Order: sequence, then structure tokens, then C-alpha cells
Amino acid sequence: MKNDRYLYKAGRILIVMAWFNLALAVVIGALWYNLDSNMPGSEIMTNQYMLVLSISIPASILSLVVGKALKHNKTWTKIPALLLTLLAFVSVPVGTIIAIFIIYYLYKGWSEFELPN
Repeated sequence: MKNDRYLYKAGRILIVMAWFNLALAVVIGALWYNLDSNMPGSEIMTNQYMLVLSISIPASILSLVVGKALKHNKTWTKIPALLLTLLAFVSVPVGTIIAIFIIYYLYKGWSEFELPN
């Protein structure tokens, strides 16, 4: 099954991207925690950072779940994988390149309404 190979690759790339995003969020969080809280404007920056974390951590966890299901060729993963990939386009330039690869593998891996025999 050639299509399964493409979906497996798309799922694997999605999982790698999710782990990278989680690691990046932790590193940025650790750096931010070590900054002096008495800096002018630190409250505004903290609120912005918390907003970014509240989006990136759940999206990364969801990417891990969808990527694993995509590797196992689950039928419900098409729309969530595409939506999560569209979020990756925001991370220019690396996220954009990775998103292009994922969309390519999703396109190659999905046939219209494949039904199991």
C-alpha cells in the first residue's frame, strides 16, 4: 500500500514538529522565568507569552495524537492534520517548509473515500 507509506511519513513529520514545538515552548518558558520581573512592561510580555503558551502547548499535544493516529492510517485524521498543518505556516520559515512537506504527503497519501475491504 503506497498510500499508507505517505500517511506514515506525514504522521512522523507531524510528531517531530510537535516535539520541537513543545521543546521550544519549554526553553522559552525557562528563559522567560529567569528574566527579572521588575523590568518595565514585563506584565504585558508575560500576558503575551501566556497567550502563546495556551495555544502552542495544546496544539502540540493534539499534533502528537493526530500524528500517531495518522501513522496508523486512521480515517478521522484528515481534517485535524490539515488544520494543524495550517497552524505551522505561521512559523516562518521552518514551519512553512515542514507544513509544505506534510501537505504534500497528505495529498499523495489520501485517495477519495478509500474503504477497507
